[in-house]
Amino acid sequence: MNYYIITDGKILSTLSGPVDEADLATRGETLLVTDQNYEPGFVKQADGSFVAPVRPLDEVKSEAIEVVKQRHAETLRQLSGNASDEEMHSWPRKALAAEKYLEGTASEKQKRIIQGGADRRDMVFDAFAKLILKKAETFDDLIGQADDLKERTDAAIKAAETAEEVAAILEASEAEAAAALKQWLSTA
Repeated sequence: MNYYIITDGKILSTLSGPVDEADLATRGETLLVTDQNYEPGFVKQADGSFVAPVRPLDEVKSEAIEVVKQRHAETLRQLSGNASDEEMHSWPRKALAAEKYLEGTASEKQKRIIQGGADRRDMVFDAFAKLILKKAETFDDLIGQADDLKERTDAAIKAAETAEEVAAILEASEAEAAAALKQWLSTA
């Protein structure tokens, strides 16, 4: 058996065993003994049953947007090959160095970036610079697609009128994100 304290038609808490019902009554509480499993916050219905409380739509939307934000961050980590923040911060500088190197206008520092990276990989300087630019272009495109999915999902969640609609949007965007990530990782 399960023991629950009821206040104002809501389950306040669970108990591990019987209590003094007279003591509960002095606090305006009642005891429910049942074999059903409930959680605090469940609300008593007219028929005597209890249902989960209805969460405010704004709360449901906020949590959904946080889920989308976390999924987006994880997607970006996976697209980067789980690169560290420090490494990722160097990528725009390397891409600029590669661009300038191929144009023939690279500074000495930019030349060292390209030549050092090419030497470590036993590559021709021009080929390494082209590889950097190709990877940068691909990564930027994938980031743009991931950002687009996040923004579309956020907008749909904000426009949703019910918690069920929010759940359906999250489910659909999860499926779209998983399929897109699989495709992106196979092309990256």
